[in-house]
Amino acid sequence: MYESLLIGQSALGLLNARELEALDGSSLTAPDGATRTWNFPKHLGPLKKALDEVLADALDPQQQLAEVSSGLWKIERIIRREVRRRAIAAWAENWRTQCLNGDLPEKVLERASESAYMGATSVKQLRDPLEWLSLGELLQLKDRSQIGDLGLSAAHWRQFSAQIMPIRNRLAHMRSLRPEDAADVVKWQRVLEMRFPTN
Repeated sequence: MYESLLIGQSALGLLNARELEALDGSSLTAPDGATRTWNFPKHLGPLKKALDEVLADALDPQQQLAEVSSGLWKIERIIRREVRRRAIAAWAENWRTQCLNGDLPEKVLERASESAYMGATSVKQLRDPLEWLSLGELLQLKDRSQIGDLGLSAAHWRQFSAQIMPIRNRLAHMRSLRPEDAADVVKWQRVLEMRFPTN
């Protein structure tokens, strides 16, 4: 209701079955034939204000936080491992300097030297330059022919980005997770585990 800035029937139309059932159970809405109506339409403003205060005071981690963060960790580590394997297969001992293109070598060296490798003067000195890439930068390496699509179609990668990147951003900025986030993370973790088995 907040994010869409909608009210009335328009707001109800965006809610899923579980959310509508919760509103019905609290007597805020009621089924009316094929549609649903607000029982107290004049009180939608106060309801949103009360909801705002409750959410602002919600300091404890959400129930799905552990599952989402664990899944995102696994997803990113799987992708990083697979890109690393392909880079080593393509460039052998020179993979550290060859796998990054554009301005990534400079960015990676700067990040690494600011945080851990204070004496480093080249990405050759880093154990793994890929560790210093964001997920978005890591995925851009798929455009290199030596790395390739990692076994997923372009359509699958678009779905991955559309579903996983917003969840990762919500988690990184400590924003509230959405009810479907855990299911999306588990789904993509399983997809990648099946594509890139450990053995």
